[in-house]
Amino acid sequence: MENEFEVTVSQTLVKTTSVFTDNVHQCVERDYDATAGGYAYTSSVEPDCDLSELFSEQQRSALEIIQCCEQICKQLLSEGRRRCAKVDLADLRHDCEYWEEE
Repeated sequence: MENEFEVTVSQTLVKTTSVFTDNVHQCVERDYDATAGGYAYTSSVEPDCDLSELFSEQQRSALEIIQCCEQICKQLLSEGRRRCAKVDLADLRHDCEYWEEE
């Protein structure tokens, strides 16, 4: 008979993506260019808002994605589906349960 052990899993996920806003300001920097004998100007645009808040308004977090997958599994299982894309839906639903954000 196999023994059961409780474990706590912690993982860090990283994703590079884009968010969109019109709430910005322009920054201009001036540097002296010795070879040109004058000043060179560069400009960039920076947001005037909290980017993490903007992300949460425009995209799903990893936990929200897991919760959506769990809902999809639940719906498909209630419709009698057992597998989708070669994935066992009951197993996937079980894997999606009980994740928490810290």
